Amino acid sequence: MRMRRSLSLLAAVSVAAVFSAACSTESPVGTSAKQIKQLPTTQLTGPFLGLVPTREDVKTRLSEQDANAYIDEVGLYALRDGERLEATLQVSKLSDKARPEDTAFQQQVANQIGGTKVQSFVMGGRTVYRSSLRKQSLTSWFRGDYFMILAVRDTYDTPRALLRVLLNEVAT
Repeated sequence: MRMRRSLSLLAAVSVAAVFSAACSTESPVGTSAKQIKQLPTTQLTGPFLGLVPTREDVKTRLSEQDANAYIDEVGLYALRDGERLEATLQVSKLSDKARPEDTAFQQQVANQIGGTKVQSFVMGGRTVYRSSLRKQSLTSWFRGDYFMILAVRDTYDTPRALLRVLLNEVAT
């Protein structure tokens, strides 16, 4: 039961983050949450450092949202070591209304994620944004028309190594 609550927390944080970012602009022009499709279960293959990804169903959560978002498709993937949930990765396909190459847009989206001030740094040649919330680190980055949010338990031994692997291996 505790593992399911942790997953729910990670899912709620991750899915809501992109909606909040879209709503923070003066006049959001995006996709209605009810129209956002889920990415296929095969979008994310692994394992990554021994963590096996499985797509979580976020259709109900999407249907409950009223906001517009700058995404057309989303996938939330649990990364588990056996039964233990260690991290989640949200992969969002951005709509044509998003501006993923615009640094100001990236910063605006990143600032909506987490409960602490966002810090940016470069890893593997890519700018990533890090924050934290309730015993988990939150890292986000853009890759082409995709936006990723990695939420990792604070008890996971190698969060930076996992991030490095995902930066290199998650092809969109």
